[in-house]
Amino acid sequence: MASVFKRSKDRNRRNARWAIAWYDESNRRRTKLAFTDKAASERLARKLDDEARARREGLIDPAQERFAAHAKRPITEHVEDFRLYLADKGNTQKRVDRVVNAITAAVEACGWPNITDIDGPAMQAHVASLRSAGLSNAAVNARLQAVKSLSRWLVTNHRLTSDPLASLRMLNARADPRRVRRDLRDDELQRLTRAAEAAGDVVVIPKRYRAKGVLKTGIRRMCVPQRAMLYRLAAGTGFRLSELKSLTPRSFNLDADTPTVTVEAAYSKRRRQDVQPMRLDLAEVLRPFLATLDAEECIWAKVPSNMAPIIRADLETAGIDPVDDAGRVIDFHSLRHTYITRLATAGVPPRVAQSLARHSTITLTMDRYSHVRLADESAALEALPSIADETAELAATGTAGRTAQRIAQRAAISTVLSSAECGTADRSPHAHRGAWGNDRKPLAASQLSDPVPQVAQSCTGEKERATRGTRTPDLCFTKAPLYRLS
Repeated sequence: MASVFKRSKDRNRRNARWAIAWYDESNRRRTKLAFTDKAASERLARKLDDEARARREGLIDPAQERFAAHAKRPITEHVEDFRLYLADKGNTQKRVDRVVNAITAAVEACGWPNITDIDGPAMQAHVASLRSAGLSNAAVNARLQAVKSLSRWLVTNHRLTSDPLASLRMLNARADPRRVRRDLRDDELQRLTRAAEAAGDVVVIPKRYRAKGVLKTGIRRMCVPQRAMLYRLAAGTGFRLSELKSLTPRSFNLDADTPTVTVEAAYSKRRRQDVQPMRLDLAEVLRPFLATLDAEECIWAKVPSNMAPIIRADLETAGIDPVDDAGRVIDFHSLRHTYITRLATAGVPPRVAQSLARHSTITLTMDRYSHVRLADESAALEALPSIADETAELAATGTAGRTAQRIAQRAAISTVLSSAECGTADRSPHAHRGAWGNDRKPLAASQLSDPVPQVAQSCTGEKERATRGTRTPDLCFTKAPLYRLS
């Protein structure tokens, strides 16, 4: 039974708050300060005591109470908890900020003060507004995926009873391509690396700036040392730019039977240590280059994160158009496409190519990163066995070899059964045994050699209209019932 009392230090004080003591569902004594009004404090005491009794008797579900408590919290607190969750998973700070910014923008656009206000129609309207603003389907999908990850996390952590955004589907990114990359051919890759070597460490790129309110175009000189070696390593290992920037000379093991380069888990996109094998010729090119560097210093730490204008300048120097006639572009990430495409065209098994590409699914490796040309398809067709010998044995039916014989046999059986169905000879239920015999034996080979047996007759009783020498006699056949073949 709950009790209402005043603490000893408050007994002689005017307008002191009353205290409440009661036993919760675990029979632990709890105390709580109530109001200055005794009657209101007694009502609160009875309420707390009744709730504790209801929990002990199983009339109140503690899980529902937790859901109700989470529903009262502002959604911003849940977003901040989700930020900590993403950081604890090992995501980079850049990715965490991108996801949280997308969620915050959606919360503001949809007007969700609490997590119970999250609904699909409001999010669908936000997606429509993003598309009307000119964003591509892939960019919209990234923002939608961020918000859907929050709603799934709320359900997984028992903050929501169900996912309110489960019905929303991703947009078709292939229907709205904005930036389609292509791979570099072998000769283009050689020309690119030679042009980067000849240009030296300094590269000149165009620059746009505003002076006194007027947009002007100038040039900018950037120092990017060892770009040619960076291009070779990207095309020879498939590493991303952020992974290449983390490499030190200690990351390379060139003396092993199979030379390798290692990216630590902190810099790998999939957050695990990646040991990537290399070709021997690439290892020999890297050996004298690495011997001159500090073993603990990152080789390309000062390379800018945006390599698009730099590789564009090198492509133009090499005489390679950065954008082809189909609108496909070449940027630094195209070197990874080049690596995976070369694996595919070299006949590497898809599962091995997926492992070397370090992809989670084979679909990502084969569909997005492998670029098959018409010449590759023609070469694959040339590898098939020849069919010239079989086409030389064309039969009168226009088909060749064993296929013609099987078609002729099926046609002979069908016509015999059709004749029996017409009732010209025998209308008994066992008339079809004329083709198989009473002992259920098939026709002789000599009987099946002729594609059009003499026994075939028109079901309507009309004379045979076919003439000799025609490829397909004009006969009226009917299909035998299925039970006749049993």
